[in-house]
Amino acid sequence: MIKIENKVITCLDGKQRVFNSYGKNSISYNSYKDGKATGRTFIIKDGKYPKFVTKEMLFEAAFETVTETAQEAHIEEIAQPETYETTFETKANTGRIVGYMRISTEKDSQKFDRQEAQLLEAGAEVLYADRMSGAKRQRPNLDKMLEELQEGDTVLIVSIDRLSRSTKDLLEIVEIIKSKNAFLKSLNDSWLDTTSENPLSDFLLTVMGALGQMERQMITQRVKEGVKVAQAKGVKFGRPKVKASKVEYALELYETGQYTVKEITDITGVSKATLYRKIKEKLG
Repeated sequence: MIKIENKVITCLDGKQRVFNSYGKNSISYNSYKDGKATGRTFIIKDGKYPKFVTKEMLFEAAFETVTETAQEAHIEEIAQPETYETTFETKANTGRIVGYMRISTEKDSQKFDRQEAQLLEAGAEVLYADRMSGAKRQRPNLDKMLEELQEGDTVLIVSIDRLSRSTKDLLEIVEIIKSKNAFLKSLNDSWLDTTSENPLSDFLLTVMGALGQMERQMITQRVKEGVKVAQAKGVKFGRPKVKASKVEYALELYETGQYTVKEITDITGVSKATLYRKIKEKLG
C-alpha cells in the first residue's frame, strides 16, 4: 500500500489532478484548479486505475512525496515492479526419482560407480543402466525405463551425453518423457530441468530441435552433392558389388577431412568395414 498526501500529477490526458491516500488500500483524487483540489472526490479501489493514470505514476508520486518532505516515510509498503529471478517454482512432481546411466563400452573394467554415486546422492530411487554407445537410440534398459515411467516421475541423469549423443534422439526421448507427464533433470547441465517453471529449458530444447533439423538438412545436401560428384567421376550406384572406383572415391573423400565416415558410406555405398580396411591398408 502506498501513502500519498496532496500530490498533484499531470495525467495522461493532460489534465492535473490531486491524489491522496484513502483508507488502507484505496486512493482518492480530485480535479486540480487554481492551486487547490476542486469538484467531486473519486476513489480508486482494488488496483482498478482509470485510463488517465498508471500504477507506476502513483508509485513515483509517492517517492517524490518522501523526497520533498524529508520527514517520516510516507510510503508504508511499496509494490515493486515484477522482476525475473533465476529460481523457478517447482512443479508438482510427486512421483519417483528414476536414475539412468550409461557407459559406452562392454568392458568390465569400466564401471558405473561415479554415475551411480551421483544419482543416489541426488535421491534416485530406481536405477537403469546400459553398456552401449549413446549414438544408438535403441537401448534395452533405456527403452524399459521409458516404458515403465509413471506420471509424476523424474528421470535423473548425470549429464546430457549419458542420455543421448544425437540431438534428434534426445528430443525424441524428451517428448516421450513429457507424454508420460514425467520430468527430466540433468545434474551437470543446469539448464535441462523440466521439473521447474524454467523458460530457459523449453527455449534451449526448441533451439536444439531447430539446429538438429538444420544439421539433418545439411547432411542430406552434402550427400546429394557428393553423389553428383561421384557420378561425374564415373562411379556407378545401385550395384551390390563394390567396385574399385567407389573405394577409391571413398578414400579420396576421407582424405579431404570434410566428410564423416557415415557421410562417405552414404555417398559411395562402400561399407564402413570396407572403408576402414582400405584406410588401414593404405596407411600400411
